[in-house]
Parts: sequence; structure tokens; C-alpha cells
Amino acid sequence: MLNETQADYPQLITGKIALISRGTCTFALKSAIAGKMGAVGAIVFNNAPNATGTVDLYANSSQIYGTVVPTVTISGEDGASFANAIKAGNAPRASLQTYTVLNNVTTNNVLAHSKHGDQNNILQLGAHSDSVEEGPGINDNGSGVSSLIEVAKLLSSYRIHNSVRFSWWSGEEPGQLGAEYFVTTLTEAEKKKIRLYLNFDMMASPNYQFEIFDGDGSSYNITGPPGSGAAEKLFENYFDDRHLNHTPAVFDGRSDYKPFQEAGIAIGGLFAGADENKTREGVEKFGGIEGQPLDPNLHSPADIVSNLNTTAFLINTQGIAHAVATYATSFRSLGTNDTRLETKLETKLEKRKRERKVRRAPEKRKIGSMGLRRKLLPTKIKRSSRVFI
Repeated sequence: MLNETQADYPQLITGKIALISRGTCTFALKSAIAGKMGAVGAIVFNNAPNATGTVDLYANSSQIYGTVVPTVTISGEDGASFANAIKAGNAPRASLQTYTVLNNVTTNNVLAHSKHGDQNNILQLGAHSDSVEEGPGINDNGSGVSSLIEVAKLLSSYRIHNSVRFSWWSGEEPGQLGAEYFVTTLTEAEKKKIRLYLNFDMMASPNYQFEIFDGDGSSYNITGPPGSGAAEKLFENYFDDRHLNHTPAVFDGRSDYKPFQEAGIAIGGLFAGADENKTREGVEKFGGIEGQPLDPNLHSPADIVSNLNTTAFLINTQGIAHAVATYATSFRSLGTNDTRLETKLETKLEKRKRERKVRRAPEKRKIGSMGLRRKLLPTKIKRSSRVFI
């Protein structure tokens, strides 16, 4: 879903309290838009059953979105009751009394960068490590975090041609703060070294779909920076080769790819779905329950291990391994950029130093088109057919 705008709000809310459904954008943006439209407050009702919680309007919210108004949340059931009364012409009267607690919080990104591979040609992968206060965040986004850890562990056994950087971001839920800080503190030369950023957020949604970010803009008319379409094609081929259906995901700015996108770095990634409801077409392609959210446990106490879809998790993690095995070998499919050559000229002295390091280092296998992906496959699939790899 796309972020909300003033066009999504009724004109006649001046001096009133706006009743707003959760989803599609942050609490802060909803609050700021309501304020711009003249509302004196906002009530956000949850779009998941029995979900309640505090409203986090972070210190930078006004800088990003504009002045926010007093905002509270209520359950989905109470919100539906209020909405029905408004539609019937019996708008209830309400008053808000809010309490604000200001806390200064320090948090950290965690990054792991391969020692081997061309440091001027970097594949960067990311998953946010924070959660909302309302739940443990196992799918959102413990699933993406653990996927990257598994692939990183396996990659350590291979020699690679291009450098790989794994990123576990902090502060995604309040607005991609960790990723934003990382990108904005890079020099232009450092940004140019990142050939592609791949984002993995929510890999095991219970009512999942296999969603690939729409890099070429053919589905949602929001095109990623050059190279994004090629990344989308790589994942499409991965699912096609496994005879699995897939569907495009929109770049709606709700995850950590956004700062990279704004910096002009190619982006892509996989997604199993969040709060959007599954359609009949989605059921036909992926199974599941029509009319139910792809992750009905999003931002709730029910986002726990037992509610993960492990099939979606495994297949998406294998897709990540496929991408790493491909781009750690070559970025050729992304196109050529004269400032980012995959082969570097070396002086004789540099060559001798490099060869001495190689002789001293433990022998590692050269990463191939099969090895890393094969490692993540269950034994019965390994033995059946290479079409699954």
C-alpha cells in the first residue's frame, strides 16, 4: 500500500477529532496529515483484532512529517463501532487527554563485511533488528534477521569475487532511522561502491505470498534506481525455476531500502506480506485464506515463532542465498558502470602481496552457481533435481 496523502482525508474535519484506520503509513504521518486538515486530535484504530497499544511519535516525527496533533489508539472493534456510528450520522463526541513521555535512546546498527572480494564492488543486504513494543516481532523482523545470519554463516566457507556486506538495522519501526543514518554518513565515493542493496523484511508471514519488489516499475509505476529491474528479474527467475508463483511488491517506502533508493543505489528484495488482505487471486496462487491479512499477527503479541510459516521462510532464505551466490560472483547482469569495474589493475608489488596472503590463508572453496544455494536445501530436494537449486 502507498503512503497516505491529504487527498485520503475528508475536508470537513476542522476542529474535530479524526478517526483513522491503522496501516499504510506511520502513526506520525497520519497525525500530521490530520493536523494539516485542521483536526485537533486523532484516534487511530487497529486493523488487527484485539490489538491495542501506545502511540510512538518519535522526536524526529515533526521534522519528517510536520506538526503532529494529540494521538491515541483504540482496538479495531471499538474503531469499527465508531466508524459505523459516523456513517449513520450519529458521530460520537469525544475528548482526549494524552500523556507524553520523552526518552533518549541510543541504539546501534550491526554490520558484517566480507574480508574477501572486491571492496569497490559491494553487494549489501539488510534486515531490521528492532520491533514494536506491542509484540516480540518474530516475523517482523526476526525472520529477516535470521535469514541473513544463516546465509552469512554459509558464505564464510567460500571465496568470493565481489565483497558482501550484511546489515542488521536499528530504528526501522520509527522510520528507517538506522539505515538512514548509515546512508547519509557515506561519502559519494562510498555510495558508488554499493552496486546493489537487497532488503529482507518479514520472510515468514502466516498467510504469505512470495513478493518481489517491483524494480522496473512495470506493476506499480514506481521505478527503482538503475539496476533495480535486473534484481527483480533475478528473483523472478529463481521462483520460476522452482515452479513457484510470485507477485510484485510496491516500493512504498515502509522499509530500509528507502534511504538507498533516495541515494540512487539499485535496490531489490523479497517480502512475504504485511497487513494487506489476501485476495482471491492471491489464494489461487499461494493458498491461504481470502480476506485475511497476510500477517494477521503484525505488531501484536501473537507475532511469535509458532505462528511463522516455515515453508515461506525456507524458500525465501534460499532465494537470498541464490542472490548472494550470483552477485558475489558477478554484477554483470546489473549493467556496466565505468566507475565500478569488477576487475582492478594491480601493480606487481600489490599482486605479490595479495598472493602471499592467499598462500597463508586457509583454503576456501570458490563460490559457484550451485554451492551456497545447495547448502540451504533440505536433503530430499538436494537429491531430486537441479531445478530446485
